[in-house]
Amino acid sequence: MDQPYALACVNVIAAETDAQAEYLATSFYQLALGLFRNDRRPLPPPVDNMDLIWTEAEKAGVNQMMKYSFKGSIATVESGLQDFANQTGVNEIMIASHMYDLENRKKSMELISRIFKTT
Repeated sequence: MDQPYALACVNVIAAETDAQAEYLATSFYQLALGLFRNDRRPLPPPVDNMDLIWTEAEKAGVNQMMKYSFKGSIATVESGLQDFANQTGVNEIMIASHMYDLENRKKSMELISRIFKTT
């Protein structure tokens, strides 16, 4: 019997370094935090220190929401996506990228595209 076709949509933030991707991810953290606090707003700019914004419980909740999010350098993202594909058996991965700055989002997508190039 053939396996059913499986597609997953995951959040990915790729940057030149893991630290830069973590910084860029703070926009998404704040967006998710707004859901917890019932304070929905447009995607905010990144911040240097999320610990000044959220409580430990909120941090744990946001991190749980981001279980299938991948952020970091291209090597970190590629490893994470490969592990995800191996564990879940998905046939296709669709990427969402919640980032404040359009240029950073374009750069992230450019980096991510290198993972999927077959020629």
